[in-house]
Amino acid sequence: MMMQLVAPARGSIYDRFGALIAEDKENLRLLVLPAFCKSLPGTLDALSKIVPVSGATRDRVMRAARRQSGYYPILIAEGLTWRQFALLNVLAPQLPGMRADRSAYRKYYHSRPMAHLVGYVGMAGKEEVDLDPVMRLPGFRTGRTGVEKTFDRELRGSPGSVKYEVDSRGRVVRELGSKPSSRGRDLVLSIDHHLQTVALDRIKEHRVASVVVLDVVTGGILAMASTPTFDPNDVAFDVNLERWRELSRNPDHPLNNRAIRGQYPPGSTFKVVTALAGLHAGVIDGHETMSCPGGYSVGRKRFRCWKAHGGGINVHEAIKQSCDTYFYETAKRMGIDHLAMVARHLGLGRIYDCGLPGQSAGIIPDQAWKRANLMEAWYTGETVIAGIGQGFVSTTPLQLAVMSRAWPRAAPCCPS
Repeated sequence: MMMQLVAPARGSIYDRFGALIAEDKENLRLLVLPAFCKSLPGTLDALSKIVPVSGATRDRVMRAARRQSGYYPILIAEGLTWRQFALLNVLAPQLPGMRADRSAYRKYYHSRPMAHLVGYVGMAGKEEVDLDPVMRLPGFRTGRTGVEKTFDRELRGSPGSVKYEVDSRGRVVRELGSKPSSRGRDLVLSIDHHLQTVALDRIKEHRVASVVVLDVVTGGILAMASTPTFDPNDVAFDVNLERWRELSRNPDHPLNNRAIRGQYPPGSTFKVVTALAGLHAGVIDGHETMSCPGGYSVGRKRFRCWKAHGGGINVHEAIKQSCDTYFYETAKRMGIDHLAMVARHLGLGRIYDCGLPGQSAGIIPDQAWKRANLMEAWYTGETVIAGIGQGFVSTTPLQLAVMSRAWPRAAPCCPS
């Protein structure tokens, strides 16, 4: 008797309007049970006349046969044609230990625009195979990145099992009983795949770039594109090693989602944070004006403004004209700790619970941060430059989108 786990069908993924983004498709496979083979190398030689068996595949199968029980099936090939599948079944009596079965592979639609958000599935790593028996099933794939990883448990479902009576050659004589698998749950995203495609098209002329679009009412992520991108179909099934090396070694890192992993100085986009923090601290108001001679001095250090704006600059004009000098002075008056507190309140310097793994927290510095990380005191000049989003300050594009939604309300929010 032999009992075999049955892999569950993975749940499908849809965009906000019900457009299909990812689903399982039928996959015809070839496996071998070494314990029932007269000679594993001889069986592989015979099978190679029907299905190509590369040297690398042969080495992998032989290593797996030495490492695990001979009664555990080893995947030789998948993505077979119907002709190959039929021929293998006809020749099964002559090839003890060989098994051809039907499984599933993951198919992605709108693949390049959705790649970083949805992610892809792949084989379980060495540290994962002992966490769940289903991980040991030949060819079983689990979420590796994106929402495929975050919601892997929900999408994966529960395995079933089948009991077989087999003969001495490993051929199935009859089925003794079965427990059906439970299909994984479907997942509906807040993303509009049409908007996602438009967003990627708008930034495709740049070598590296990203864009995030939020619903200002709900905080839902409507689009999140990053370039360069990739096709998850190339890495989720029938992986071409040369293509994988090309992607993983590309200096522009197309596998990285810059919208959540890229950390950049926010620059002048940060000035609204400084303005709001200054108003909150009471060090400025809507009527006070300042003069901008084209720069600002702290001790012997001179911080430049992009131009001399002259006098009569209030907070409204400072934002409108992006006057560096106004925000240098505002930041100096309130101090770095208050500026950092307001920035964090608006969603900067944090990781969001929004279903996207691999987020970078960015840096919103204060005196305690510098002592802990650099073991140095904080200087006034560092406060001044932080007021215009430079110096130690770094954020992700997603954080800037969240901040842009939050600051008119002066209230924190979390994207979804």
